[in-house]
This record gives sequence, structure tokens and C-alpha cells, in this order.
Amino acid sequence: MRLRKPLRRFKQNLPSILLAVAGITVAITLWQLRTPVLHHTVELMARAIDARVQAMPVSGAQYVSQSGLKSAIALTEGDSLVGYDVAEARKRIEQLPWVYLAAVERRLPHTLAVELYEYAPIARVALTNDEWVIDKTGHRIAPTDERFAHLPLIQGDEAADHAAGLFALLQGFATIQQELSSAVWVGKRRWDLTLKSGITLQLPEKSAENALSTLLELNEKRELLTLSGGEVDLRLDDRVVLRIPPGVEPVPAK
Repeated sequence: MRLRKPLRRFKQNLPSILLAVAGITVAITLWQLRTPVLHHTVELMARAIDARVQAMPVSGAQYVSQSGLKSAIALTEGDSLVGYDVAEARKRIEQLPWVYLAAVERRLPHTLAVELYEYAPIARVALTNDEWVIDKTGHRIAPTDERFAHLPLIQGDEAADHAAGLFALLQGFATIQQELSSAVWVGKRRWDLTLKSGITLQLPEKSAENALSTLLELNEKRELLTLSGGEVDLRLDDRVVLRIPPGVEPVPAK
């Protein structure tokens, strides 16, 4: 007896439920068909006006090879835009070493617009036989060249695999990241950082963030980061050890 009232309400609402389901189904279908329909419409327009390339603006291209990009686009001035597959062009462009995302658009009657999003180089990493430019995630973008000689060099066995962790750590220490000259992954467990001034920071295996915070506090009194050589050993929990080579004058405490 208790089930009759809910069942009766369900039967009364069934037409509304079915209508809602049908509406959702139609909406999903139209959404899935939006790209083919739009492409077909643009294609008909291109054929009707015999659209041909007169301009190909490219934005976001800073590091990508111009010859490689030209080959991937596969169009030159005067070529027909009829039948040009922008989706396939986008795939070809995204296979280029520096590009992680691309957009390609036919803007009738005479323009093909290309927008690129490139990986951002942050360092060089030394591998067994060569050097590569990497981004902050450690992704190997491309072999390095003279354009990237100013970037810090990451070295050490398996250093490339741990570069992302290093850059994540340094995000909270902009002063050190900006002055970083090189970093060595030591013993597959910790980092030695050498700054542009010449000082080397020996980070601990654990609690590296706390060690760098302590260093910056000490730097306010002794300006250690400006030393032209030597080592700041941050590996011990209860002390900071400063090793200064002959000829390097320590900065007096403030």
C-alpha cells in the first residue's frame, strides 16, 4: 500500500522525464555534430569563392624552426584553401619539438591563421652525449644551441628525472633561481647549486626548503650569496657550515 503513491507520482511525471531525456539526447547529438557541420559550411564557402591564400599570420612562434613550421603548414601564397584540412595541419604542427599546442583557422576569403603555444625553456640538462633544453617540468624540448647558453646547466646521473622537483622547490626562492648557474644531482639523492657569483649551496637530501629559508635569513646578515667562491653546507639540521677558499674574503656580519 505504501508504494502506490510514489508509483502513481512516477507515472504522472513520466512524460516530463521522457521529454527531458529526449532534449538532453538531442543537445548532445548537436554538440557532437557541431565540428563536422561547421567544417562542411566553411568548405562550401571556400569552393564558392575559390578561396586562395594571401596572408598567413603566425602568432606565438619564438623558438620553433621556421622551416619546420612552413613544412607542417604545407601552404604557400596563392594556394587554394579549398579542401585544406586544418585539423591535420594542427596535428602536424603539434609534432614539432617546441610546440605543445596549436590552433589553425581558415579565415575566408584569403587568410590562414596559425596560433602556437610553445614550451618555455628554463634550463639545459647534460645527458650522456649531448645537452637538451628543458622546461620546468623536466620535459626535454630540443637539443640546445647558442641561444640557450645563458640558461643554468643541470648535471648528474638521473638529474633530468629530478629537474622538475628542483624547479618546484626554487619557485619559492626567486632570488636563488634567478642567480642559478648550475645544479648537480649528487648521489642520486640531493642537489648542489652553484650561483652566478661563484658560491655553491649544498642542499640536504630532505627538508631542502627549510635549509634555503635558513640560508636567506643568514644572507641578510652576511650576504653569503654574493661570495665569489666557496661552499655553504646546508646538509646538517643544527648548523650551517661555510667553507671559504683562499683569496675569498668573507662578508662581515651586519
